Amino acid sequence: MVDTGLSEEEAFALERERIALWRSIGSDLTNMTSGGQGISGLRHSEETKRRLSEINKGMPAPFKGKKHSERTKAVLSELGKKRGAPKLTEDQKEKAADWHRGRKRSAETCAKISEKAKGRPAYNKGKPSPLLGRRVSEEVIKKMSAAAKLRWAKKKAEAQS
Repeated sequence: MVDTGLSEEEAFALERERIALWRSIGSDLTNMTSGGQGISGLRHSEETKRRLSEINKGMPAPFKGKKHSERTKAVLSELGKKRGAPKLTEDQKEKAADWHRGRKRSAETCAKISEKAKGRPAYNKGKPSPLLGRRVSEEVIKKMSAAAKLRWAKKKAEAQS
């Protein structure tokens, strides 16, 4: 690796510089230009997009059916931590949670979410219930029952209004 964190223009300049260096010392390069042209801003035409789509139809994803080794997973995890979202302090997390608590979504937002979810299978479809085989105390059962009755009452009140 030569350098990281460069702007596009800086990267092109470095590429030109390196190609010139290797040519000056007599290296046999396959580069046909002096470098730095790049393809920034390239936009495929609709025709090209259609042709590429036709070529790739029926082809499995390149990594389908394969698994990363434990070492690769560790490397990817470290990279993700370096460039991922910053870690929040407990105070920051609580402040964000407070901001979200009690906020109501607009009817338009709810409609969009509902429309997008239609036809999508439930995340746990075909899987056993997470409560299967677990013993739940009478107290918890009563709380769950009370919460369900409250939800039903709210829905009924909303439907009537």
